[in-house]
Amino acid sequence: EPPSARIVWSACICSVDLDLPVGLSATTPSPVSQSFPWNSYDVLVDEALLALAVSRPADALAEAGHVLAQRPDPVAASIAHQARAIVLRDSGRVDAAIAELRAALRAAQRSPSAERAVDVRATLGATLGFAGRTAQGLAMLDTAVAGSAGGVRAGRVLMRRASLFRVLGRYDEALADLRRAIDLLRRGGDPIWEARSRAHRFLVYAALGQAARADRDLAIAERL
Repeated sequence: EPPSARIVWSACICSVDLDLPVGLSATTPSPVSQSFPWNSYDVLVDEALLALAVSRPADALAEAGHVLAQRPDPVAASIAHQARAIVLRDSGRVDAAIAELRAALRAAQRSPSAERAVDVRATLGATLGFAGRTAQGLAMLDTAVAGSAGGVRAGRVLMRRASLFRVLGRYDEALADLRRAIDLLRRGGDPIWEARSRAHRFLVYAALGQAARADRDLAIAERL
């Protein structure tokens, strides 16, 4: 396969939405097919709505609107705002997405869930960074990394920060984050995000001219 084709394949993997929750992907059928009692927080419903924002954005917008109309608790409100933000961001309405993410963060900070705030900060940081507000984005991602308790969720936050470092040409920092992310994701049994992390590292190694290391990461990512 020509190197250019492999780089395109890797870039496609890297461009897949960075906010899919643990255990779900854009191709996983979402269990969200009806309205749920959001004042009773359920992790499965949390993950379903965020995944729905990628796989069926129109449905996600409708479901998030329904959630917010029910005067939900802070965790559920944060999830709904974050889901709306992902849909808005992916349709190019970045300013509106950032406003939704700030609302999601305010709600998360009123909740008892530290992980909820970490995840929103990671999404907001990546969105700000790729919108050109790199200082704000990196500061938000740094806070998310510092607040991560470890495991798969920490690996996903590190990968999001590494993706921004890579775009900025800060390859040493990207590699450091990706090494940690890949280790956490592999040990946590998350092959989808490990593959994405290795695809990002492939692009870093390719940019540095380290072809053998790049090819090894991409081969593993393809198997995953």
